[in-house]
Amino acid sequence: MSKYFSVIIVGLFLVACSYEIELDVKIDSECNVDVAFLKGLPQIDYVLVAEPKGEGFAYNEPVWEINGNYKKVASIRYGQLPEGFDEAFKPLPLVPGKSYYFVVKGSGGGFGAVEFVNKCLTSVVT
Repeated sequence: MSKYFSVIIVGLFLVACSYEIELDVKIDSECNVDVAFLKGLPQIDYVLVAEPKGEGFAYNEPVWEINGNYKKVASIRYGQLPEGFDEAFKPLPLVPGKSYYFVVKGSGGGFGAVEFVNKCLTSVVT
């Protein structure tokens, strides 16, 4: 019985320590992809952008990935490295008409993801 109790306690701890990072994506007239954090400024572990694969925010290899080093920023523009961040994977051009996920992992189990479609008529390269 104590084995199951431990599993329940660990599960409750993980749920209590995780939180949703709410994101908003905007693509401007010059095809810049900007993502803003809607509630506060999370300490960011990493950010990645990738094409969807299946359901439930499963994704293919990233087209861009950065390490946040637990820094806080109000927004991130695709392809532009925020101050204090490290680039793990250089940005590839975003293909017109394709869908992408913008995924953020924060400290303390924070997670946010949003899907967007590149509606620009040209590839997005910064």
